[in-house]
Amino acid sequence: MGTSNVVTIAISAAVGAVVALAIAIGAYFLLLRPPVAAGIIPGPSPTPAERLDQIPPDPEVPAEDVSAIELSTSYKGYFDDERCADTKTRCRMLIKFRRDGSAERTMFVKAAGETTEKADATSSATVSAEAFDKLARTVVANDAFRAWRNGMAITVSNTSLRVEHKKGSKVVLSNVDEKATTFLELIDAVRKLDRSLDWKAAR
Repeated sequence: MGTSNVVTIAISAAVGAVVALAIAIGAYFLLLRPPVAAGIIPGPSPTPAERLDQIPPDPEVPAEDVSAIELSTSYKGYFDDERCADTKTRCRMLIKFRRDGSAERTMFVKAAGETTEKADATSSATVSAEAFDKLARTVVANDAFRAWRNGMAITVSNTSLRVEHKKGSKVVLSNVDEKATTFLELIDAVRKLDRSLDWKAAR
């Protein structure tokens, strides 16, 4: 076989491979690739940050529109009770303040070996209009509260803050520890008001 014949065969084989590849790519786009709706340009899937940007921000909540603030937390830094310092004991405080002046709180305790928490103490108090308004203004101005958007979720949470207002309610979640400085400001504000009230045991 001459040199020219070898070159011809090699060129023919290369051309055949290119044609076969072109046919395969064409078949994928025509037969196998999912159709794209007219007018839509396909692109990469959005990242979690980009998806968050697609959620419209919640409207600002004016402090004067707030009618109630409720905190539920098992963050150990909230409690004075020595039992709650035990790593095997889980304590949870549920406390609610209303603009009408009423307030109530219940502490729940789940001791080591128990499967469910039990209400340990329930009490009520009266909160002044000034104190409630101060708390409301602190909450709605907090960056963690303002940044939270409806539709957001987190995997682990030990705290929720619910704000009821004229247009509905907003619930903000966090897994609070000493490093959660911005959200911790909310807990500290609630805790400060909690400690200032004259609580009476519920009958």
